[in-house]
Amino acid sequence: MDIFGEARALYRSGSFTIALARLEVLKGSRLDIDTSLLKASLCEATGDASSARLLVEQALRTRLLTDAQRATGEFILSRLGAADGDPDCELHHLQQSQSLAERAGDSEQLCWTQLRILSLTADRIGPESCRAMVVRLRKSVSCLGSPSLSAAVHLAVADIDGK
Repeated sequence: MDIFGEARALYRSGSFTIALARLEVLKGSRLDIDTSLLKASLCEATGDASSARLLVEQALRTRLLTDAQRATGEFILSRLGAADGDPDCELHHLQQSQSLAERAGDSEQLCWTQLRILSLTADRIGPESCRAMVVRLRKSVSCLGSPSLSAAVHLAVADIDGK
């Protein structure tokens, strides 16, 4: 497995610091877009918001970005907005990410984005709209078969139920 593949597997297992250290062996100027976005996600997850913002903004300025890569970049910016305590910024970037993920057919990114939108807007949209979003999200997640995404949906629904 290559360095990117190892780092991505570590990221998915929640070993953010180890994954980031694994990517550090690559030189900054030689990072491709996917690696830059993964590194930005890892920086955001480990609390290095300034590095994450710099990496994702550099990546988003690239002309040959796919919609899936743009969706990932917008999702990272939404997380940075959340860390800054700016829910409007977070929602704006989530909506951009959702639109791009739909256009790209990136089901996993779409599910993570819809999950964050649900969590962010659940108290504003009312129980019927919330229920419809949960039904669509559960169906999409079960088709993906991602255990971590499935667990995240269960936690989000429990949190919404508790409110």
